[in-house]
Amino acid sequence: MGKVSNDKQNLECDTHLRYSILSGQSSVNGDKLWACETQEGSSIALCSGTGEGSDGTGPGTARIVQTTQGASIENLGAGLKVRDPSDTTQLPAKFIKCISGDVIIDCDDGDITLKARNINIVAKGADQSGQVDVFANRLVNVTTQDMRVSAQKTVVVSKDLNVISKGGINFLYGCMKASSFADQKFGALTANLTKSNIKTIKSLWILLKLKQINLL
Repeated sequence: MGKVSNDKQNLECDTHLRYSILSGQSSVNGDKLWACETQEGSSIALCSGTGEGSDGTGPGTARIVQTTQGASIENLGAGLKVRDPSDTTQLPAKFIKCISGDVIIDCDDGDITLKARNINIVAKGADQSGQVDVFANRLVNVTTQDMRVSAQKTVVVSKDLNVISKGGINFLYGCMKASSFADQKFGALTANLTKSNIKTIKSLWILLKLKQINLL
């Protein structure tokens, strides 16, 4: 027997062959206003705002909790029209609107796969928000025919950086500055290497000019 519900009303339990209907029983998610539990442990419960982490006052604290030992499957949109490839208008088959709060999808031992005709990610926050973060313990792999990055400022930080092109590489910029950590730690050595490099370049340029006038 559960404890008396917070609203002091009687507990209800209507038991059938394969399922039970409950009301008033307490749970970690709050008192069950209405719940259906099956013989295999699946359940759906509408709970009052008295659960863990809630003070039970005001709107917005009630919860709907679904539990199943297997999979949760939805088949949607069979009656919606089929759009042409060029038609980019929205036609929701499932719509989730959060007035406040976050959406969290957490797979302890599984993967998350998103498949669609197109996938759009929009971070519409202002000021210090409006941010998209991607974190991977090992690898981020992007494969596509055409990749474009457009930003007011781009920063790439890496221990090693390799740029490999089987065709050409084009750089177009207004001003370019390049420096190395050696400039900060070994300034004198870097300066000497730079002078040596400049002399080498001048020597090569002189040799090239001499070849052009057939003196070599």
